Amino acid sequence: VAHVQEAAQDSKWRQLFVGAPTGTSLATITSDYIAATNNAAVALCGQEVQIFDTSGRKVWRDPSWAALFCAAMTAGGPTTGTPITNKAPSILDFRAVWAETSLKDMIAASVLGFRRNQLGAPIVARGVTTYQLTTNDALQEASAVDSTFASARGLTAELDAQIGDEIVLGKRKLVEDMAKAILQEQVNSGIIAAFRNVSAQLVGGTIAITYEVAPKTPLNFITFTANLYRLTN
Repeated sequence: VAHVQEAAQDSKWRQLFVGAPTGTSLATITSDYIAATNNAAVALCGQEVQIFDTSGRKVWRDPSWAALFCAAMTAGGPTTGTPITNKAPSILDFRAVWAETSLKDMIAASVLGFRRNQLGAPIVARGVTTYQLTTNDALQEASAVDSTFASARGLTAELDAQIGDEIVLGKRKLVEDMAKAILQEQVNSGIIAAFRNVSAQLVGGTIAITYEVAPKTPLNFITFTANLYRLTN
């Protein structure tokens, strides 16, 4: 956690996927790990996964391997911010000390894990982070955090070339306009959904840029309501 916090301070935003010790209960994960972490940049897995080893044998691996698969799926998505919810990892099976019927409890505990689809194959239940506060739901979705971080990294990389230039009349406005253009390109390319309130302030030799971003967010639920009516001639 300290690593991702320090990286953010250096404008190198990163996500961290970790695994709880094998055999840890949901209650212990919540009290000892989730509550202590509480970070949108961190996702925690608690299930073991079964895979083929290099000899072709079925083996069980600890939850850090589940975290590895989820990290790879996030990084290897077709576009930035692609949700991993309902996506199928390349594993044979999964298990934990809690029952599979505790799916809602697992998601409510902010544990990133797997469930079974209608065919019994493992899929990601919900791409959640360890962030606990409900003031901003986007911070509880790993894909939305991926979208936000990619935006910040892209903006930083594009504007780094301005460092070392002379501060002349209109420089602040130039940088602000460049930031808006970069963010619009991010919208066009599907990295973020939208942005607003871009501001650049010149203080001494520093231009501080602030903006509001709407990251790409996943569709997690579809609800149905069937209203009955009587068919009459």
